[in-house]
Amino acid sequence: MSSFEQCLHRIRRDLDEIGRPWALVGALAVAVWAEARATLDVDVAVAVADPDDAAALVEALRRRGYQWQSSFGNALTSLSVPDGPPAGLRLDLLFSLAGIEDRVARAAETLTVLPHLEMPVARRGDLIAMKLLAAREPTREHDRRDLRHLLRGASGDDLEQAQSAIDWLVRRGVVAAGVLEADLERVRATSTNRGN
Repeated sequence: MSSFEQCLHRIRRDLDEIGRPWALVGALAVAVWAEARATLDVDVAVAVADPDDAAALVEALRRRGYQWQSSFGNALTSLSVPDGPPAGLRLDLLFSLAGIEDRVARAAETLTVLPHLEMPVARRGDLIAMKLLAAREPTREHDRRDLRHLLRGASGDDLEQAQSAIDWLVRRGVVAAGVLEADLERVRATSTNRGN
C-alpha cells in the first residue's frame, strides 16, 4: 500500500472516529465520478454546528498528529497529514467556504475511492454546484475542467441535485438567482461545441 493510500485510510478512520458527517469533495471526489487528476490535497466538506465545533474538530485532529498549515477564518482549515508522502499531503477541511458544506456532508454517498477503500463522497450534483461556484474565480481553470468532466456523465437526477444545491446557495445569499444556472448553460454549450 502506498503512503498516499495509507493517508487516505488514516483520514477516513480519524474523521469517522471524531464523529462529524463529512464527504470527499475536490479532485478525489471528481475522480470517483469522472476523471482523475493529480492532487496533493484531500478536500473534505464537514458538517459542524458552529465555529466552536469546527475548532474542536481541528483540535481533535491536531491531537492525532495533524499539523496546522493555514486557515481562512471559519471557512477552511488546512492541516498536513501525519506520515504523508515525501511531497506532503494536505487535508483541507471545508466548513463554510462554499456555503453548502453541511448539506453536502450529510447527503454523501459511500463509494469506492480506491481498491479496498470506501469513503463518503459528495454526490455528483452537489459537486457540480460547488465547481460552478469555484469556477467563477478567474484562476480556477482546474475547476472548470473538473466541471466539464462531471457534466459529461451527469444524468437528469444529477442535474436536479445540482439545481437543488444552487437553490440552497441562493437562499443562503452566497450567489444571486440565475447566476450559476447561466454559468452552467455556458459550460454545457461550450463542452458540446468542443466535443468534450
